[in-house]
Amino acid sequence: MALPPSHIEQSGVGDALSRLGQDTSIIGQSLSENLGEGLKAVLGAAVGVGMMYLISPTLTLIMLIIFPPISASSYFYGRFIRKLSLKTQEAMGDMSKLAEERLSAHRTVTASNTQPSEEKLYAGKVNDVYSLQKKETVANGLFQGFNEVAGDVGMIGLLIYGGFMVKSGDVSVGDMTSLLIYVNWIEWSLNSEFGEIMGQVEG
Repeated sequence: MALPPSHIEQSGVGDALSRLGQDTSIIGQSLSENLGEGLKAVLGAAVGVGMMYLISPTLTLIMLIIFPPISASSYFYGRFIRKLSLKTQEAMGDMSKLAEERLSAHRTVTASNTQPSEEKLYAGKVNDVYSLQKKETVANGLFQGFNEVAGDVGMIGLLIYGGFMVKSGDVSVGDMTSLLIYVNWIEWSLNSEFGEIMGQVEG
């Protein structure tokens, strides 16, 4: 209701209803699930990094090198997905608006025998939504792939440098095993937190 009347008139009631439904679902999920899961993920990652640093500060810093590129890619990906999600909401609103208008005038459409043209018009709106969601899927795949590669590079660096440190006696095999366990723990925590953040961004 805080939106100006011109926005409703331009975007249509369908777009407003689509946003209301999606925003309500996101708010409810945030209060019931996302807050607790987010806090658990942040605490888990912080504890994991702290334990790694206590075992080997050098290896911990090597692993932390991958965070700047991942953080930068997450920032630009989040901005892109946010804009794309807004376009998708608008396209879904246009689709709902068209369906509402044509169904309310179903008798007129039938009498004028314009069903084929109306079907093509609605199919075009559906294709617009499909194209936007396809772009979102491709972008998500590329981003996830980049993060996986960055994580694998960090893990390989940890194993190589850690192997030399084990050989020189700076760390023990048990320490290396503990570090790998903490790395997996941190990865799980960050993936959980990323999922929560992206859910908010896409909304």
